[in-house]
Amino acid sequence: MSLFSLSLFLLSLLSVSAIELTFWIDPQGNECFFEDIFKDDTVSGNFQVTAGGDMEVEFHILNPNGGVITHIDKAVEHDFEFLAETSGEYSFCFGNLKTYHDMKSITFELFSDRPVMNNVVDKNSMDDLHRKLEQLQHLVRDVQSSQRYLRNREKRHRSTTESTNTRVLWWSIIEAVAIVILSTFQVYYIKSFFNSKRTII
Repeated sequence: MSLFSLSLFLLSLLSVSAIELTFWIDPQGNECFFEDIFKDDTVSGNFQVTAGGDMEVEFHILNPNGGVITHIDKAVEHDFEFLAETSGEYSFCFGNLKTYHDMKSITFELFSDRPVMNNVVDKNSMDDLHRKLEQLQHLVRDVQSSQRYLRNREKRHRSTTESTNTRVLWWSIIEAVAIVILSTFQVYYIKSFFNSKRTII
């Protein structure tokens, strides 16, 4: 068996579940996502709020028994990782309860790594290669996550810049209108002043 074929075989044995979502959450709303996870799975992920108001949301993770694994009161972005202590359905919930007007756009990534390889191949002979493949897998995933993070951050900054430019434009228009009104008032006031002086003479 060639090294390439062996690598493909080993990669097929690495059980990885991955989810990537982009969704909107209503004002005063909650959104929960559920994933079946097995004991000893390594679960990791992240989220970013990319648009909407102050761009802060609540976030919490619950295990199958309802126990809190992570609770964030408010955040624009957050990374998490934990080892599943029991099998079952885990909950990943977002809240937009602190605003009555603004919808929020959220990008959410979730990864679940299952260590099944030790049950399939000889541990003594394949440990090193297995570790290297897992490291490569994590590196590729980190690069992909970083790229998505940078794209979302650029999108968020562009949205903020466009909003700021719009406000500056409207402020400039209001300022220009105020200057025109003030100038017109001054012209009429000066004219009326000279007219009144001419009448007195």
